[in-house]
Amino acid sequence: MDKIPYAPISLFFIISNILFLSLLEELEKSKLNVIIISNEIGLGVVPAFPLGRIFRDLIGVVNKKIAEASDEVYLFIAGLKQRLK
Repeated sequence: MDKIPYAPISLFFIISNILFLSLLEELEKSKLNVIIISNEIGLGVVPAFPLGRIFRDLIGVVNKKIAEASDEVYLFIAGLKQRLK
């Protein structure tokens, strides 16, 4: 079995982070009311494969940055909402 090349994955992580931060910056400048919905995948089982763990970590970073830039943040579980911010 071949090893997963981590350098391209790290580069992807860096590039996607830069693009995402640019998007957040543009949204903040626009003063629009925006609703972003995202799955919370960090509460489940740790993925067995490295690429799954990298994806889980990337989504965690994205969700955290969205929450930091947001005025309000809610977590919905089983149809019930909890205001986090």
